[in-house]
Amino acid sequence: GTNPNLPDTDFDGLADGQEVTQLLTDPLNPDTDADGLTDGDEANTYSTNPLLPDTDSDGLTDFDEIDYYFTNPLLPDTDADGLTDYAELLQHFTDPLLPDSDTDGLTDGEEVNTTATNPNDSDTDMDLLSDGEEVNTYNSNPLSPDTDADGLTDGNEVQLFSTNPLLPDTDADGLND
Repeated sequence: GTNPNLPDTDFDGLADGQEVTQLLTDPLNPDTDADGLTDGDEANTYSTNPLLPDTDSDGLTDFDEIDYYFTNPLLPDTDADGLTDYAELLQHFTDPLLPDSDTDGLTDGEEVNTTATNPNDSDTDMDLLSDGEEVNTYNSNPLSPDTDADGLTDGNEVQLFSTNPLLPDTDADGLND
């Protein structure tokens, strides 16, 4: 059904012979996988698979990744933070181009999959210590504003009183901080 007078019947930038013998795409359809990108653009420009609408199987079409989200259609997790581009954009509303959307020192994947903190809020428990500081520096609980339950927030213990947020009685005098 191809036009013998045209080397590229569907005008997608690929020769009919190349489509039939090498790529297995439809020489009569400029977008074999119906993802919004021409077969020629997929094969020659983006290196995506013209037979699959979602080359990296992350739940986003190649077209959407290239034209809307600016993520990499060849990587399911563009920023390598442990969350797929789809999960970042449509479930957690984080930035698929930044591994740490809230810049708290924990990757979005760590916050969602390990610490259960909010990847869009740098201080989930609002104690004036970032989630990353609590996890990586002080070993305090980023989900509790007062890890040792002594009546002082973890942030106040560290920033105002120089006491240990893990010990209710830092100086061991028998009185809570």
